[in-house]
Amino acid sequence: LPGYSTKEPKQGDLARAFVYGPMFEGYYNDPGRSFVVGGKPSSAQRELLESGASLCDRLLDAIRPGMPVAELARMGDRLVAELGGEKDQAAEKFPIYGHGLGLFFEKPYISTVMGDPEDVFLENMVVGIETFVARKGIGSAGFEQNAIITKDGVELVTTTPMLW
Repeated sequence: LPGYSTKEPKQGDLARAFVYGPMFEGYYNDPGRSFVVGGKPSSAQRELLESGASLCDRLLDAIRPGMPVAELARMGDRLVAELGGEKDQAAEKFPIYGHGLGLFFEKPYISTVMGDPEDVFLENMVVGIETFVARKGIGSAGFEQNAIITKDGVELVTTTPMLW
C-alpha cells in the first residue's frame, strides 16, 4: 500500500491509481480511481466499481455548509454496511471518508474514529471525499473526488470520469 509493485498487472486485474501532491502553488489535490485492466470487468467487478463510485458521489451530494463532519462519517459507515462492503487494506490504514485539502492533507478528517466531533463543513472549504470498498474473492476499489464546498453543495475540482 505505501509503495509500489514491480509486478505487471494482467488483463482482468482490478487496479487503483491515485495522484497526489502539490498541484498548484503548493496546494494539494489527490484524486483516485479504480478500474479493470483491459476495460472488461466481470459483472462482480463492475458491481464493486459502481458501488465505490456511487458511495463517493452520495457522500459528496450530502455535504452542505454547517453540516457536522461526523454526520457525513456516520452516513459513510451506514452506506458501506448497506452495500455489504468489507474493509480493504486502505480502509484499515485510513479509516476515513475524506479530509480537508490545503498545503497538505488537512483537517477535518471525515471519520467516526479519527474525526473531531466539533468539526463542521464550511463554505469555500476544499475537501477530498474518498471511499474504499472490497469484496472477498473479487478485490477492492478506491475512489476520491476533490471539491470546493459552496453554499449550494459542492463544486468538483476533479474532472476525470469515475468509471471507465
